[in-house]
Amino acid sequence: TYLKEKELYELSARYSFENILGESTLMRDAVYLAKRIAMINTDVLITGESGTGKELFAHSIHGYAHINKPFIKVNCPAIPFELAESELFGYEKGAFSGALASGKPGKFEAAQGGTIFLDEVSSLPLSIQAKLLRVVQEREVERLGATKPKRVEFRVIAATNTDLKELVKEGKFREDLYYRLAKAVITIPPLRERREDIPLYIAHYLERINRSFGTKVKGLSPAAKETLINYSWPGNVRELINVLEQALLRAWEAEEILLEHLPLELRTERQEDSSLFRDKMAQTEREMIRSALEKAGGQKTKAARLLKMPRSTLYMKIKRYGL
Repeated sequence: TYLKEKELYELSARYSFENILGESTLMRDAVYLAKRIAMINTDVLITGESGTGKELFAHSIHGYAHINKPFIKVNCPAIPFELAESELFGYEKGAFSGALASGKPGKFEAAQGGTIFLDEVSSLPLSIQAKLLRVVQEREVERLGATKPKRVEFRVIAATNTDLKELVKEGKFREDLYYRLAKAVITIPPLRERREDIPLYIAHYLERINRSFGTKVKGLSPAAKETLINYSWPGNVRELINVLEQALLRAWEAEEILLEHLPLELRTERQEDSSLFRDKMAQTEREMIRSALEKAGGQKTKAARLLKMPRSTLYMKIKRYGL
């Protein structure tokens, strides 16, 4: 655990806002807001779908003002329920069977003077949420088995990929805790809402993966690039990196990534999109021909002139559309 925390502490100094990619207005706005928030010592709630880069934002906010202080990440879903209290708040010697003789500080004490990052905070059980509220509110931690609380200073950055307000309505998340954490809220937009950033991500990660794999793939074919730009990206940037890694393994010694090198699900979605587009175009064309026939009083020659279409082509389309 100590080595893990030490690794995160060292990593935090290497992350900054300069590491966040994005030229879209949505991403620029998110970064601008995060920088403003980083300048004041307030707790932060970062929302966004899985894979959008919430942890990178957390590191960047921390590094902006607390670069030489600890950054402690808590992966909330990974903490077993029975260990949650001792992991977060620590314990004194003899607090329970199996406790270390020296006791153990919790995550909040480890974050003294720095940042504690509560990743996927919505997964914490309500009983722990109640204790968390007191710690966040009072800036005091009471270890299991202790007789008095200990004063601690830290910034809380909480992250979630769920709608906490909805969980509050459903009684699954404490309303008072929500408002304590959401003093400042940053929403990271999903990749599908900022498609203009996708070429930037492709270029950046392709170069990085090439270095990692020892390959020299220069880029993507127009069809492959268009497919990546138009894909829905439910897994966001994390999924994009994975797709590029898979494609590079298939391309390997090729000069560029082709459509055939992309995973099947991306190519299938492209085909479905093309089919929907063709159906929409056919529907529009059918309506135009029907309208022209009405205006021409059913006279096909006159309708062909209105449509600026050869008569033979019009006859063929009338038959195709059953007009």
